[in-house]
Amino acid sequence: MDGAGSITFWGYSPSLCLTKYIDKQSEELPIRLLLIGNGDIRHIFHTLALTTSPIHIYILESQLEIYARHLLFLQLIFTSINQIGLQEKCEHYLELFANLHINTHTEQYLKEAATQLIQHITNINGEFQFASNITIDTTLLKYKEKDFLEGIFQFWRASSTKQPFPAELAWDGRVRQYLGMYSKKKIQTVYYTIFLLI
Repeated sequence: MDGAGSITFWGYSPSLCLTKYIDKQSEELPIRLLLIGNGDIRHIFHTLALTTSPIHIYILESQLEIYARHLLFLQLIFTSINQIGLQEKCEHYLELFANLHINTHTEQYLKEAATQLIQHITNINGEFQFASNITIDTTLLKYKEKDFLEGIFQFWRASSTKQPFPAELAWDGRVRQYLGMYSKKKIQTVYYTIFLLI
């Protein structure tokens, strides 16, 4: 439980518009991009914001939790402003992106979004739309991967009091373990310094 963890939920570089690096003379439409091990969705958001031509983005991740997170953020971003205001979208995004604890309003949104995502992911067709120009195709996922994604979304819908994973306890243990190493080193350094002075 040390280090950055086994699931990369965010990247360490600035976001890039990926179509900027494509040869403009090829004029092959739609533009096709493959993102491998991206970790978060910052490059996709940046690319979609600056690209007007049709684009197909293929995502390959090692962990299904990252796919679930991508779908959640895409749904949030492409929800109509008539349903969720811009300020509210920003608050939800920031809370869901980096917080261990979220407020009740964001938790309610997460539960509603998870319910919708379960309906989308279990759709026999394998395709669904977040907006008129944004289509998600899940036909390349195996059925066991879709089932696992459904399990993740059901976990998100569960009541915070019924969560089987005590996040506060795990975080506290991790911090204590991490700081424990440093406190032992400081004590050893003090003893060594005292020994040298004697």
